[in-house]
Order: sequence, then C-alpha cells, then structure tokens
Amino acid sequence: MMCQNSTFKVAEVTEEKIKILELPYASGELSMLVLLPDDVSDLEKLEDKISFEKLKEWTSPNVMERKRVKVYLPRMKMEEKIKLPAVLKALGMTDLFSPSADLSGISSQKSLKISEAIHKAYMEVNEEGTEATGSEEVTADIKRSSEFEEFKADRPFLFLIKHNPTDIILFFGKYCSP
Repeated sequence: MMCQNSTFKVAEVTEEKIKILELPYASGELSMLVLLPDDVSDLEKLEDKISFEKLKEWTSPNVMERKRVKVYLPRMKMEEKIKLPAVLKALGMTDLFSPSADLSGISSQKSLKISEAIHKAYMEVNEEGTEATGSEEVTADIKRSSEFEEFKADRPFLFLIKHNPTDIILFFGKYCSP
C-alpha cells in the first residue's frame, strides 16, 4: 500500500456513507478523486446513485475541507486500449470511415478517411503516489490539528481523474480487491 502524509481536500458525505479524497496532480489541472464507501456492501449503492450532478455536489468547495491526512491507497496500475470505430459508428459518425468523408478542414488531400482510431488510457498509483502534490503551503483554510486524519482504502472504491478547469471526467474506475 502507498502511504502519504500531507494536506488534502477531503469530505465525508454521511447520508451516502462515503468518504472522498482529492489527490491533485503536479500540474494542478488534474485531480484523482477517491470515493470510499464506509462498508464494502455500500459500493453497489454508490454505483447506482452516482451521477455527474451528485459528484459535483459531493465535491463542491463548501463540502470539501483541507485537512492533514494520512492516506493509504493500494498500488494499482490500469491500462486500457479501446478501438473506437465501432463506438464512433454507433454514435452516428459513419462518414469519417467512408471514402466520401469530408476531412478538408484537416487536410487538402482528396479521398481521405479514417481507417483506425484508438483510445489508450493509463494510470498508476505506487509508493510515490499518483504524481499527487500535497505539499502546498496553504494555512488559512486548513483544519488545524496536530493529528493526521486517516483515509485508508482497504476495501473496494470508485476513483476518477478529472480536469479541474472544466470538471470533465477523463477516467473513471472501480478498484475491487485492495
């Protein structure tokens, strides 16, 4: 398990029986959010209930607090490669793959079409963290305590990577066997 002591944004959503941890990436533009149910049996309920609107509500600035936290996360590495033509065609983007595709906005070459499109995602959490930074010098809104609150992901949880300026979710996953 990865262990890190630092200051992070956390929330406890008691009515949903979950704890939320935000691990910012070094750039500051991305964050990993970990949604940890209080009990293993609450994961399915969380999956049924979660939506973009709920996620925004649970992670809003008036819910998330900066605290000193001792974080335990399992080491994990996820890599996924998905061929997109079937997905894009199902979404109605059939012209892109035909010889009659109009791609004049990106090339002057005639009869240009897309033959393959691949989406590849990679994420790793190891002893160094998830490239998370947590050593900011913010003192005004940090909950004061000499003790570290513990956030221990020792049971299944949901996680996501989001682009902070736009709130777009780039990666969403479920970790089942810590």
